[in-house]
Amino acid sequence: ANTDNGSCVVNPWGEVPTTDCNMTVLIPDGASITVEGEVVSEAWIGVTNSNGDVVGSIYWFGDVTSIAVWGEEGDIPGMAFDETLNFIVSTDEGYISGNATFSFGEGTYSCQALTGVSSIDFVSSISQQIELSEGWGIMSTYIEPSNTEMSSVFSGIVDNLTIVKDEEG
Repeated sequence: ANTDNGSCVVNPWGEVPTTDCNMTVLIPDGASITVEGEVVSEAWIGVTNSNGDVVGSIYWFGDVTSIAVWGEEGDIPGMAFDETLNFIVSTDEGYISGNATFSFGEGTYSCQALTGVSSIDFVSSISQQIELSEGWGIMSTYIEPSNTEMSSVFSGIVDNLTIVKDEEG
């Protein structure tokens, strides 16, 4: 379009540079795309390299489509051979990383390759670091974990704990 009348869908990452080599990521009809656990019927989906450069993107609206993921070339950022495909989605609150399930092909870049996703789950990652002094202490968090079992919440530091209690003792 030559004039933006408000009906245009604009790529949130701007124009993605192209190179002599790309990989095709198929998003088939019936693919499950979720953002924060909610199924969506349309979204801007991008693929980034390990530096965070968007190297492919598409406005997905529920139908079969594909993303051309571009390889690096000279000073043009792109994917390196065997580099992991990192998926992101654009939301009103910013960008969220996603985990893809592949129906065929690999989750790593290869020039002229084809891969397909059956689902991509985009979920925010929230963390909080809490300083604990040696001895008795009390702590509180603003994060509600998806698995609220004490064994899950403290799994990373369980070897350094003697006793942990919740509000019920």
